[in-house]
Amino acid sequence: MNMNKYLILDTDIGNDIDDHWALAMMLRTPGMEPDLIVTASGDTPYRAAVTRHFLKNAGFSHIPVAAGELRKDQDIPETLRHILSEEELDRQEVCDGVERMIAMIEKADSVTIVAIGALTNIAQIAQRRPDLTKKCRIVAMSGSYDGSFMDKPGRIPEFNVYSDCAAAKIVYSTQWQDLLLTPLDHCGALVMDGADYQKVFTAKNPVAKELIATYHDWTAWLSEEDKKSKSSILFDTAAVKLATPGGEESSVIREMRIAIADDGSWVEDDSAPVCRVALAWKDRAAYISELAAILGD
Repeated sequence: MNMNKYLILDTDIGNDIDDHWALAMMLRTPGMEPDLIVTASGDTPYRAAVTRHFLKNAGFSHIPVAAGELRKDQDIPETLRHILSEEELDRQEVCDGVERMIAMIEKADSVTIVAIGALTNIAQIAQRRPDLTKKCRIVAMSGSYDGSFMDKPGRIPEFNVYSDCAAAKIVYSTQWQDLLLTPLDHCGALVMDGADYQKVFTAKNPVAKELIATYHDWTAWLSEEDKKSKSSILFDTAAVKLATPGGEESSVIREMRIAIADDGSWVEDDSAPVCRVALAWKDRAAYISELAAILGD
């Protein structure tokens, strides 16, 4: 029996560059082209403009983009506003991304949402249409269990959680079809360098070329040599890997029950719904090489 399935990317693109790497990975992975992209955090129309700018230059302007919940109360960095034209910035945008996600979920048998920003829009689905949550598989870059950046030990409040702590509390306490998380323990040291980075840096396909061009725009403070030698931390690509068919086999995954403290840190809570947490890579270097092969020619 054919299943009616959809794939949605929910992203705070236009802040850290790892969202661009994650989107590029989806565009270059067979079967992972998103059916809808929705932006999250702060000025979501700005983030929608950044998304369309990238998709157009990469050759994927047919993918629909919607601005999610507008949050004027959030001061989230807008690191790529300078690359957008006045026409791109002046576009009249209706922030209907959540409703468009809901409409897609209504007609689907199953929806996978790759959530790589604050969980604002995902929480809105749970609040507006709790009857739909068990049709949704959420794969999110979110949280910290016992690890921080670049393999440093210690549980810390993670940006995607504390930037909208109220939304994270709702999402973590909701019963989804599946909630699979990649915390900093799993994704906080994903840096590409050496031959792997050169494979992407010198690639001729339009997705990789636009990715590297955008990376250079984003890293205006770095030296030219640094830009040519390695990436920043590619947190969000881990969520795409886990969402890819068979992608979970790359990681050590544990069932847990997690709640969110007021400061955005994780608290194990026996009353919380079961979620699954990717705590480590079986071979992190192999994943980085795989990512380079996906993005390179």
